[in-house]
Amino acid sequence: MIVPAMHFRWGFPEQRDWIRADWQPIFGDMSADLMQRMSGSLPMLGVNEQTREAVDAWFDTLLEILSRHFQHNRFLLGDRATIADFALLGPMYAHLGRDPVPAARMRERAPRVMAWLHEANDAAGSQPDAGEPAVADTLMPLLEEIGRVFVPMQQAASNAADQAAAGLEVGEAVPRVLGFVETPILGIPSSRYVNSYSVWRHARTATRYADLEAADRHRVDAWLEPAGVLPLLQNAPALNLEMCANKLIKA
Repeated sequence: MIVPAMHFRWGFPEQRDWIRADWQPIFGDMSADLMQRMSGSLPMLGVNEQTREAVDAWFDTLLEILSRHFQHNRFLLGDRATIADFALLGPMYAHLGRDPVPAARMRERAPRVMAWLHEANDAAGSQPDAGEPAVADTLMPLLEEIGRVFVPMQQAASNAADQAAAGLEVGEAVPRVLGFVETPILGIPSSRYVNSYSVWRHARTATRYADLEAADRHRVDAWLEPAGVLPLLQNAPALNLEMCANKLIKA
């Protein structure tokens, strides 16, 4: 979600005054400099004149998918909030549910998504009769979008990271940015930076998948293979990273 989140935050000058007012109590005189640095990062993420329109339209696609899902489901995996909701909540609330431009679009076109966003953000408790978490058919289109859009970007970044960090010694700090890689953004050829943090997250997720019991892995495969997500879990990054004192080091 970082691509649409950053597109909407920094691609619409009409909300800059709101951002400045929101940041001023926290960052004070640093606000203007931070805003300039963050807005200048869009090309590094692959958000440019060639991809901006596609990213904008993709957000509408996600809202349509989620709206259909929340028509019959309180949360992503049924009537019980799970880590899946909180993972999606991060960008959906901080960047898209608060910033004026995307929030207005969400309220107008996807009020059910906005309702979920506020309920999940309030850490609402489960209904007394909430069943076990389950993957509904209406969630499959979201998984398919993850497989179509996110998986190729992350695989390209993870594949490039090992070569970029080849000269680092074990125990050495790994830079946040490990160069750039050519990768499609919504099917449009683009270049975006290789983020070592995303490679670390990829490895953690792949490890959790590998550690599943055989029966659980079979269930996961049945959901994710048709959606095109499974290759991400079965191909862990070659670069071994560890988090130490909030810094990534080569392990």
